[in-house]
Amino acid sequence: MGKTTDNQRVLTVSARSARSGWEYVSVVPEKVFMEKVNMVKRMAVGVLAICLVAGIAACAFMTYRAYFPLRDIIRFIRQSHPAKEGKVRNEYDFIKTTMADSFGKQTKMKEQLSRQTPVIRSNFLQRLLKGNVDTADMSDHALDFMGISFPHSSFAVALIELRDASGFIHNEREREWALIRFVTGKVAEEIHPFTAYSVELEKNLVAIILNMPESLHDKAVQLYDWAEQVKLVIEQRFKSEITIGISDIRSGLGCLASGYIESLKALEYSIFTAYKPILLYEEMKQKTGVHYDFPIETEVQLINAMKSGDTDKAQDIIQCLYHNNFNGQSISPELGRLMFANLLSTMFKLLNALNLKYEDVFGESGKSIEDITEGSTVEELYREVKWMFGKVCLYVRDQRGDSSSLLLEKIKSYIADHHDDAMISLASIAEQFDITPPYLSAFFKKNSGTNLTDYLAKIRIERSKEMMRDAKNTISHIARSVGYTSDVGFIRVFKKYEGITPGKYKETLHSLSSTLRNDHLNS
Repeated sequence: MGKTTDNQRVLTVSARSARSGWEYVSVVPEKVFMEKVNMVKRMAVGVLAICLVAGIAACAFMTYRAYFPLRDIIRFIRQSHPAKEGKVRNEYDFIKTTMADSFGKQTKMKEQLSRQTPVIRSNFLQRLLKGNVDTADMSDHALDFMGISFPHSSFAVALIELRDASGFIHNEREREWALIRFVTGKVAEEIHPFTAYSVELEKNLVAIILNMPESLHDKAVQLYDWAEQVKLVIEQRFKSEITIGISDIRSGLGCLASGYIESLKALEYSIFTAYKPILLYEEMKQKTGVHYDFPIETEVQLINAMKSGDTDKAQDIIQCLYHNNFNGQSISPELGRLMFANLLSTMFKLLNALNLKYEDVFGESGKSIEDITEGSTVEELYREVKWMFGKVCLYVRDQRGDSSSLLLEKIKSYIADHHDDAMISLASIAEQFDITPPYLSAFFKKNSGTNLTDYLAKIRIERSKEMMRDAKNTISHIARSVGYTSDVGFIRVFKKYEGITPGKYKETLHSLSSTLRNDHLNS
């Protein structure tokens, strides 16, 4: 760098030749040299400015493009989850806060759902046992949600009745009953080799759904062993006496409703047996009959005994019914209860005929019908019903007095001896006992529960039925033999009380007898 004589700035560049040793000097005015440099500088600055503007534009575009969906998310969140003012600093903080709040609520919801799962499962299993679930629409996901798994296709249902939990329960509080039910269900679930689920049904009743492997040998034996282990643990550890009713082993979830009914029947059968802790439906089914013995003739005898106030006779009839049905044979619990229900029905029919109320005989504190029929054993039902019939007989006898009973029996005896007399009538009977016909009619109705003319007609009809067993006896002969002067009167009275004509009854009787004889000969 230097200056010329006229003070112009110049740039000097020198170079020495290595061959000749000469030094070459180049002098260029600074203005000329810097003009090119400044041009390059301006071009560089221009390019930098263009790139900077383009970069800013590109950044703005990319930022807008990236923020557009984020803005929609923010708007959606704000609409469904408004944030409090001043709570968040920016959008990301807002999203973070919202997600944390949502995750917290989700966790709480899961915890609440987890606490409700046992209730949901119990409700589902109850509906499954009662046949209120469509098993075809049931999914594995739904079962997994409730913590239920049925890996096998064989099922059985067991009902555990807590007969006596006094060793565990001291105050009869529901809290203690809930605890013993829970313990019983858990003990049953934990004992192998079955997959088991317990369901609390009533105060002292727990149902167990048992899912059994198909490969298991002697399933019935294993089932009985399982029940024995449950009984042993409950009685030894928790001092409670139980009875277990077990259904047949069936295949498929749809059979659980049938299994529940079978186990309930097996459990009910305990009232007709001596105490037996484990009851199998299969055994009950093989032992029980399909009918009980309570003929109409016996019911008539029982009614007559009560009408006359004969306690000994009424109780002897009930005792014979009990021995005929429960000694030497077994009937199902339903039939057993039905027989006792029919006995009670007979008693109520008589009370109604005598214009007596249940409260008049047994008092306001007497047991309700539901309490009577819910006796725990058949012996208790038998003793209760027998006592009730005796009570009715005593009440009837006390109301009428011995003299009334004696007079009634004399009148009935006279009618039985003279029913075949065509001249017998209310007036003739009243004259025989030296009383007026109106008094006789009212007395007989009050003390026997039926009109005297109806009683006479029924005696004659019963006698005519006996005579019809002999095919040689004609309708005319039978009519005269039982006290009717003509066939027309006899036919009219017979149809009134029996619903069919005597000729049709006789024809049906002999047709049935012939059929029975042929069946006997063929067998």
